[in-house]
Amino acid sequence: MFRSRKKSKKDHGSTSQTNAKGTLPALKFVKPEHKHWYDELKHRKIKASKFFHIDTLESLGIRVDVRRALFALGMERFHTFSALTYERLTLEFLASLERREVEGHKGEYEISFQLFNQPQCISLARLNEIFQCDASNAIRNLETWQYPTFYQRDVFWRDIAGYTPFDPKTGYSSHMHSPILRYIHRLLVTSIYSKKEPSKVASAEVSALYIASHHPEESGGKLNFGFLFLQRCLAIRRGKLFKSDIHYGGMITIIASALGFGEQLSLLTPVDDNPFLDLHYIRAAGWIDFTPDPERFVWKVRGRNHCYLPNPAVTTLDREGEDGEILLIPFEPPVADAQPARGNLAPPPHQEEPSSSRRASVSSCSFDYEGAYHSLALNQDRMMNMIQGMREDLSDVCVSSFRVISNTTTPQALLLRTPTPAIHPSVSSFNGRKYPFCKFSLFFLILKRTSMASSSANIWVMLGLGLAGILLMTRKLKKTIREDFGAFVQRLQLLPPPQPAPPKAPYPLTALTFAVSDLFDIEGFVTGFGNPDWARTHEAASRTASVVSTLVDGGASCVGRTTIDEMAYSVSGQNKHYDTPSNPGAPGRVPGGSCSGAAVCVASNLVDFSVGVDAVGGIRVPSGFCGVIGFRASHGAISHSGIIPVSTSLDTIGCSAKDPSVLRRVVHVMMKLQFATPRSPRQIIIADDCFELLKVPADRLVQPVIKSTEKLFGRQVLKHENLGKYLSSKVSSLLELSALQNNDQVKTSMFSLLAHVMQSLYRYEFKGNHGEWMNLVKPDVDARIAALFHESVVIDESEIQKMSRMRNEMRLALNSLLKDDGVLVIPTFADPPPKVGAKELSSEIYLSRLYSLLSIASLSGCCEVTVPLGYFNKCPLSVSFIARHGGDRFLLDTVQTMYSSLQEQLDVLSKTKSTSNTLSRESSAEIAKEKGNQAFKDKQWQKAINFYTEAIKLYGSSPTYYSNRAAAYLELGSFVQAEADCTKAINLDKKNVKAYLRRGTAREMLGYYKEATEDFRYALVLEPTNKRAAVSVERLKNLFQ
Repeated sequence: MFRSRKKSKKDHGSTSQTNAKGTLPALKFVKPEHKHWYDELKHRKIKASKFFHIDTLESLGIRVDVRRALFALGMERFHTFSALTYERLTLEFLASLERREVEGHKGEYEISFQLFNQPQCISLARLNEIFQCDASNAIRNLETWQYPTFYQRDVFWRDIAGYTPFDPKTGYSSHMHSPILRYIHRLLVTSIYSKKEPSKVASAEVSALYIASHHPEESGGKLNFGFLFLQRCLAIRRGKLFKSDIHYGGMITIIASALGFGEQLSLLTPVDDNPFLDLHYIRAAGWIDFTPDPERFVWKVRGRNHCYLPNPAVTTLDREGEDGEILLIPFEPPVADAQPARGNLAPPPHQEEPSSSRRASVSSCSFDYEGAYHSLALNQDRMMNMIQGMREDLSDVCVSSFRVISNTTTPQALLLRTPTPAIHPSVSSFNGRKYPFCKFSLFFLILKRTSMASSSANIWVMLGLGLAGILLMTRKLKKTIREDFGAFVQRLQLLPPPQPAPPKAPYPLTALTFAVSDLFDIEGFVTGFGNPDWARTHEAASRTASVVSTLVDGGASCVGRTTIDEMAYSVSGQNKHYDTPSNPGAPGRVPGGSCSGAAVCVASNLVDFSVGVDAVGGIRVPSGFCGVIGFRASHGAISHSGIIPVSTSLDTIGCSAKDPSVLRRVVHVMMKLQFATPRSPRQIIIADDCFELLKVPADRLVQPVIKSTEKLFGRQVLKHENLGKYLSSKVSSLLELSALQNNDQVKTSMFSLLAHVMQSLYRYEFKGNHGEWMNLVKPDVDARIAALFHESVVIDESEIQKMSRMRNEMRLALNSLLKDDGVLVIPTFADPPPKVGAKELSSEIYLSRLYSLLSIASLSGCCEVTVPLGYFNKCPLSVSFIARHGGDRFLLDTVQTMYSSLQEQLDVLSKTKSTSNTLSRESSAEIAKEKGNQAFKDKQWQKAINFYTEAIKLYGSSPTYYSNRAAAYLELGSFVQAEADCTKAINLDKKNVKAYLRRGTAREMLGYYKEATEDFRYALVLEPTNKRAAVSVERLKNLFQ
């Protein structure tokens, strides 16, 4: 039962909140029970969440170790978080929070809640994405989690606190001797745990500390942070937690920011202006005390000399203490680096790993998030003997990084830190020879040394484990992955200005990292343009590109420049000077270009977003090929100051991201957009003829869009359009430009014509921008670029003027079609990403098909967003949304609204197909066949062949599909292919009269008259009244009489 309490003076539900920036409407709840929970919770004490504070950890000398522990917990990006706590937001979220299991998917959950009176529904996986935690195979419930059989809770508590057994009634964080574990415990307590006494340690928290101090392989995995947070939020309304304080506010603010409520947050007043666990907080908690020397502190530890010193390089324990006595241990900050200002409360937007000299000065309680651990309980003599033996075996294998934890009451533990090949493919020296190094090599040597001193029974156990390690090592060494997937050409750091003092809202891009393509000027650095000769012949930039400065001023940190195709003149992603970046979304396939590295570094989680230039697909192609979201801004919407031009009339800024909310925030900052209420689209137009160009089943892309639109906006919003016919009727200058081509196929294909116009304009402007430098320097460039400057064909000014007029007409036509509230849906590309080095990359046919869809936005100057929609045959699929020129904000709002629903519909579609795969493939094949029949009636023979081929791929057991394709081949004069298809149809159905007739026709045209006569006669046997067969037999008979 709930206790009735006096109502608070402040009631967020009855009145609106007002500050200097504006007014928020009063809270409204849809369900009565939500209002009831709100009334009960608003009397509780809301306390500010506390987050990682870099200056404090630097001063304590434990920054790196705390980050390693966060990695072990599965919270590796937690150090980048910082958010203020808002009482109204916290209460609204907790009061309306509900969790339910997804119907038909046991163990999968989704949660619903409201923020600023707007209902929200996200999956648990999406919640973990917001917290940037990997929840795959993660530990969900710490209450039921089991310690390894060889290491129980009381043993662990004895090791970290010096006494046993553990008692939750008397266990306090001040008993723990490790500053790292104290800090981790307080981070957990002030972010996802709610309790009146944050200094007390609960049993589940000890479990979390054990996981934090061990490698996931030893502890059983990382935490499912989203599930744990959700579990604690729901528990706040029942049982013992009903009396506790609420510390979740900062985490809820992070959720609200990720869902696009940044502007509304700026209208709230925070509970506390300081969201960090800084020195003042730690001092108030009684962990440290200041001394007369401002650079020296005292660490407070209870009893015994069993303790972990904050900074062992400069800290000593003067004397031993008795149980219960508080020792005052003086220590200094690390001496390896200069100290930052102590008063700075801003979180670090980006943190470099410490140097080797710095690693030597951090605490002895180390957990390496970049390496592997193997902790063996050994006595001191055996450990030292083993290390000495390993010194003999290894001439230079990080022996200096072996560190012994000073502990006289427990067995010695050896922490071995070695790089993991998937992250650092380093090479270490072994007896003078170079070998790739992995964690199992050292482990095997330990087993070797340990087994020599063990019983014979243990020898076989150790030997088995060692052999297993060797097998795993061999498997890993078969595939070496570059540390950054080849995405970066240069690492650098551009840090944002200090955060504004509260109560002002933090910068909109705070804690986000990004990279820029090698086209953007950065002050003090040479812009390489993807070519070493360009970098050699140009000086360092005197100013930073305006768009980069805008992003940094918005709170984001630039961490490097990424690879591009040579002089940005390609869409393959290949560069002979800097190698081809690896495609994380489709290994072995090209990443796409020209801004290949921009998409690769986002897909591999190296940055939160990246920025590049899109002229003919420079951002859209690599984003689609790598399976991330790509955005092309309206032409001229963002300043190009400080960017190397490629094609002036086509160039525009673009960016890649994984999270649509991050993309939306970034574009709002780049375009300096003001807050406005999102608008829903009134028409979503699917270009059917564009989807007919695909080599994959169109339903894989169209169905998620249709279902998502119907669910979010209603069926009346959906429209279908033949875009080619529409543009033909609206863009009259295309008829004049069609005379530029002699190829009949181009004349009849609207999209091929658009591709040709875009390529011609692109080449013309590229030569104009860089022809002088090419002639002067004569650089080493790709053969295609060199051929461009040596070709004799010259486009005159009149043709360029026609192209310019056509671009204006296209923009007007699309603006008229889409108006202010319409979205056009097309495939991003017609063909899947080619394999690296494939011949089709240089094929004009392939490029024409690729550019045919890209040219729609490029020539019209409209904005476009590419959205990944799963995989087909292990290749990423992508669909594009296009809005009118200048409709960038509307387009991004629409994509953010639809993104989650699109992914859900994609999952439903894939699961439905897996359960009724045969049926769905047959129905899809029938649809393709009907489309082929229609194309055949329209005398579009090649198009009909493509549809019949699609039907055969979907369901190859139907003789009709082969027979129909043979008829189309006959119309094109491809008699060999027609005969082969008829033979396949006859093998499937011996009584298929049409197949015999068509094979007879094909054989007659090939000169196989005897075989043709046999086919026609057999057709007469099956159908004696068939006139065509009788006439054919008579004709061949007369021919040979």
